[in-house]
Amino acid sequence: MLTPVFQLDQNNTFVYFCIKAPYCNISETEIFVENNEFKFFSKPYFLRLNLPGDLVEDGRESAKYEGEKGEFNIKFPKKIPGEVFEGLDLLTKLLTPKGELSASQPLLEIIGSNPDVLPSELLETDEIDWYIDQKPCTDNSIIGQYSYGFADKKSQVFKNLSQELKYIIDIKDPDDLSNVERIKNCSQQEADKFNEDHYLADLYQDEVVVELVKVKPYWSDLSYQDKISFNDKEREQLCNLPKKEYLLDENDIMPVYLSLVDIIYSYCYNQRITEGENNVESGWNICKLSSTLSWFCYQPNIKETIITCLRRSLTFPLYRNWKLAIDVLKDTEKIFSLGKRQILKCLLDIHSLFIDEDSRYILNNLYITDYCVWIQVASDKLIQSLSSSLHQLHITKTDVGLNLEDIESAARLVMEEEISSNLNNLTVNDSDDDDDESGSESSSESDSESDSSQNPDSDICTQL
Repeated sequence: MLTPVFQLDQNNTFVYFCIKAPYCNISETEIFVENNEFKFFSKPYFLRLNLPGDLVEDGRESAKYEGEKGEFNIKFPKKIPGEVFEGLDLLTKLLTPKGELSASQPLLEIIGSNPDVLPSELLETDEIDWYIDQKPCTDNSIIGQYSYGFADKKSQVFKNLSQELKYIIDIKDPDDLSNVERIKNCSQQEADKFNEDHYLADLYQDEVVVELVKVKPYWSDLSYQDKISFNDKEREQLCNLPKKEYLLDENDIMPVYLSLVDIIYSYCYNQRITEGENNVESGWNICKLSSTLSWFCYQPNIKETIITCLRRSLTFPLYRNWKLAIDVLKDTEKIFSLGKRQILKCLLDIHSLFIDEDSRYILNNLYITDYCVWIQVASDKLIQSLSSSLHQLHITKTDVGLNLEDIESAARLVMEEEISSNLNNLTVNDSDDDDDESGSESSSESDSESDSSQNPDSDICTQL
């Protein structure tokens, strides 16, 4: 059976369903509602939705098929008039059957059925201190196996994919390295690959960078109060995502959010340098700048996460400029301030890119697909808390640890010496020119006097 593309809307009284079913058998169409469960069947389509509120059948419901558009337009009255059904645009969440889980693991809590339900230690404040180091669980190291992917739920994925692996990510043996080792190797790679000449060139020959800094991403003028909607392509993507909830323990929560920041930062960088038009380098940009996607590692806190983002943006891409990197950080903070729907739009764009590019579909399987599903039920309070932390964060060039200030100081000294040398050369040349002119005048006067002494008749003629 096929899941049709659909869209929902509401007012105080009704919920409206627009279902695209161009190849349906109208005579065999069935529509069923029981409390918050909606079912639609019209061969070869089947749609089952779990709504955030209850509907009723009382004679006011209706259904109409528009043949030219291939759409069913259906409406059902709300059981409680005026009730607001939250999240009707988060289609994957609506499609997820009750109790459907992504894995079966003991002693874990389901994060998703209620987006603000968190482990008991977090329920007191609904806040996380993003600056306190997260202590990773060490259970995997005990059994000699390390995991990665969304919430560290995958392992042994790359045993048979070594050839594809080396072209898309930097880590070569993810199954044999702990997160601490991955962070160390990632940092060492950044230090080894950082190019002072490239950095200085983008600092002082910055015509292109100046234009990139002026770029305004499409979300820059939006606010949290604005309604963020999904287009037809995005709705189709949402319908095709796996329908499941996620089992997360309390050690998973902070790494999941921090890795999301890392991924969105890399997306924002790509949006700036392509001016919103993805190109053949977009997949590489996003993968390379994200330590999550290239090294399968997560940092212990928000500051270290952003420092790594800045280091990688100054080391690997075509444009390596501090002002550009900081503006990308502001773009990232803006996206989080807009909430989960804007984040979801970014993730869907990344998902689409990775499907079309080489072997990066593996990164969808490991991270992006799960993020697209999970973000629809993520805590709005934690997302806004993370946005506030990003806004308050202050990172200096010293924090980044690439000796940027020393490099810039040395470059300024060289430039000052060159300017001073050029001025000295100019002064010497001017002095030589003055000497030449003075010598010419003296020579002319001497020649004149010599002529007069050799021709005394000239004085006589003058007197006469």
